[in-house]
Amino acid sequence: MWRFAAAITILEIILTAFTATLFTIDGEPDPYLTPDDLREINLPFEGHRTARQNRFDALLGYETHATFLRPRQTLWLSVRVDQARVDFDSRRRREENWALKPAFGKSAILDDPGHDDAGYTVRHHTATGARCELVRFRNGRMLVVKVSSSERAGSADEEVASCERRARIVQERMFEKLRWWNGPVTAGPR
Repeated sequence: MWRFAAAITILEIILTAFTATLFTIDGEPDPYLTPDDLREINLPFEGHRTARQNRFDALLGYETHATFLRPRQTLWLSVRVDQARVDFDSRRRREENWALKPAFGKSAILDDPGHDDAGYTVRHHTATGARCELVRFRNGRMLVVKVSSSERAGSADEEVASCERRARIVQERMFEKLRWWNGPVTAGPR
């Protein structure tokens, strides 16, 4: 009789632990770009850091910062959670307003929708630098990948193209991590 009681007790402990594990496992993918991710996509970097962003004691999103090497460019990646379409539209309108100001530099804002998400691309350059920003909105999440350069090594178009190339590589990696990926999407703006 005591063997039966011991077996049932052990079984209860195992089932309790298993159930607790099932309810505490977060099925959401890691919203950060890790150093291993950057190594896997062959982007040499330094100064990698991640941060969880809160606003008014509520989770706003997750950010990753890194500096790419050869050529030296800065990465800022943000995955915003609990976003509404108006947040995405406001971000785009801000870029469009800045594009109207000649002192800000020259910008091109292009529609860049995905299979089932909204998106746009910003190609921006000034006399001293360049920036490419890829923004996607899907199911209440906004993914922003910005690669910028403050050192001009070539023409403005070459610098913007270099930033965009790296931004698209990072964006595709994040699509895979966030399970947004539905095949290659490197075609760029339409």
